[in-house]
Amino acid sequence: MNYPMSIVSPMGQVTNLTIPRLLITETGTYHDQFIRPLHLDVRADNIANVNAAISSIGSISPSNLAGITGEFFKVSAIPEAVAPLVNGWNSKRCRFLMEIAYERAGMRTSEMVSGYSDHLGVSTFNGTHLDPNMVFYVNNITTIRVDPIFTADGAVQHVSRVVDNSHVLNDHLSSTTNPNQAYWERPNMYDIRPQDVVHTLSLGLELDKYNPHQVLDGVSILRSESKLSNRANNVPVTYASKLLNAFNTAQAGMLVTGGEEFYTEVSGMVRDSLATHSAFLNKIRNVTSVGGGKFTWSDLLSIDPSLNQRKSYVPLREVTKDFYTTVDSEYWSGADITTQYATILAQVIPSLMAGVGLTQINFTSTNNYSLGATLGVNTRVISGNTFSSGISLAGPSEVFKQRFEAHVLKDLTYNNQLQFNLVANFDLIGESKIQLSVDNGPLTPYTVPTFADNSFSPMLTFNPALPNQVASQMLTMFESINLPFNNSLLSPTQPQPVFNPHQPIVNVNGQPLTPPVEVQPVVMSPYGI
Repeated sequence: MNYPMSIVSPMGQVTNLTIPRLLITETGTYHDQFIRPLHLDVRADNIANVNAAISSIGSISPSNLAGITGEFFKVSAIPEAVAPLVNGWNSKRCRFLMEIAYERAGMRTSEMVSGYSDHLGVSTFNGTHLDPNMVFYVNNITTIRVDPIFTADGAVQHVSRVVDNSHVLNDHLSSTTNPNQAYWERPNMYDIRPQDVVHTLSLGLELDKYNPHQVLDGVSILRSESKLSNRANNVPVTYASKLLNAFNTAQAGMLVTGGEEFYTEVSGMVRDSLATHSAFLNKIRNVTSVGGGKFTWSDLLSIDPSLNQRKSYVPLREVTKDFYTTVDSEYWSGADITTQYATILAQVIPSLMAGVGLTQINFTSTNNYSLGATLGVNTRVISGNTFSSGISLAGPSEVFKQRFEAHVLKDLTYNNQLQFNLVANFDLIGESKIQLSVDNGPLTPYTVPTFADNSFSPMLTFNPALPNQVASQMLTMFESINLPFNNSLLSPTQPQPVFNPHQPIVNVNGQPLTPPVEVQPVVMSPYGI
């Protein structure tokens, strides 16, 4: 039986919390994954293109920026470092999917919690037994709410919808690589979520008030407590439109130019969900013996002893072994365009899937006329699954197709000028496969351990200068485009942007905003490649 529990969270009382199911699957081994954060490189021509796109609209949306953002906002071509993972990427382990069901404010809600373990702590002798000390790491949490809908005849139907899908970020992403290294000796990891970018701008005000050596920016540094990063942040057009619209809306509402109140307002608009809003993370925080965002099998059993009878385990021999191997799969360390594009696809496809409620999708996409493409891009969804068995695949798959072509491919192909061919098989909580050809190159296979993709999220960096670079250039973009309320935010008390020294940024009147300064180089991690 399920044991109901009650906890209290900042969102109100959570009641009848249960764990209806837990699926554990053995994984294969993988090539090293790499940290490639998003980078901004704003130039005058980029600003001109954005202005042209919004000239008749006066607002910004992902669709408006599609085909433009890729010119100045993309993942780093050169990897910073190997993405840290406990025991390394070439070790077998378990991945899991766990359903957490509860009620909050009378609404039925579920959290689909997925992630991976530190080792393959499973014995199948005389039954399935899990190592009580095996540590599980949370990679992703998808929150699904069941809403009652009244039909025309007065009947009530319950419709499931995804209300949040977020990576879980923790400091253990770096500490697990060398757990014996002292905390102060380890390199810090920083996150560059939109809210962290805004924080960096507000910090500039504090640096003007005090001696810079008296101000420590600890907000963007990953610590032991979990942070949530919405998967939508991984899509450059969504990230950029989210920030630019927040700047514009805050300016319109406050009729001020900068200052602490302005950045507080913007930060609230772009803030991701709080980890304290997760019923599961709140519960596990009270019982775990190993820290935030992770737990042992013993911890789970302390929450629900009956879970041992309901768990399901699938060994690798019972799935397609050829799928879970790196044999004949390309390495991820390259700086070539195919590997860069595969890296982007490995992050944005799961983001788009989560946004429409897909857990699996198998599709092809091409603009190669020799392969039958006509009239631009041809994308065909072959199969897929949703979070809820009661939801038809037709609707989510069509929305996925539209967003993939509009928000991703327009940027990657420079508005269909670059030829490509893609075969993709993605599992949001498992392993994924990409076969990609760019600019008439060979069809190159890549294997993606999607179950642990928080480790190589584009929101992560070892470079302490990168949050400021992204923040200052994003502010420069806003300052320079023609929106109704973008009066100057730059002032002597504001942090000055970091510019490309070879092409100064100008405003809409053609006047330089500030003398160019050198862009700081990326700081390589000691874990380097």
